[in-house]
Amino acid sequence: MGPIGEPSLDQLASTYLRSVDELPFHFHMHLVHAAEIVGYKHPNPKTRDWWHSFYLAAVRDMHLHPESESDLDSRLGDNLEQWQQLGGEGETLTGRLPKTRR
Repeated sequence: MGPIGEPSLDQLASTYLRSVDELPFHFHMHLVHAAEIVGYKHPNPKTRDWWHSFYLAAVRDMHLHPESESDLDSRLGDNLEQWQQLGGEGETLTGRLPKTRR
């Protein structure tokens, strides 16, 4: 460690969020989604809480609403019927599957 000391994880996260406009959006979204998963699913409460706080800060920074853990589970679940329900009606411009008609 040098004379100034190493930055804390909170300081690094703050610097990252202040610099996010300089980064490719695709990369940023991968980090945000990873933070969301770790923030909801990590077995260590301290790690889980820190990443959840980072996820909330990143979402607020983009002026969005955070996804709930149950919404995350539905979106990432391995269930074709759920994916089709999330897809909505009409064209599949979002890449999601349309709802099945019964």
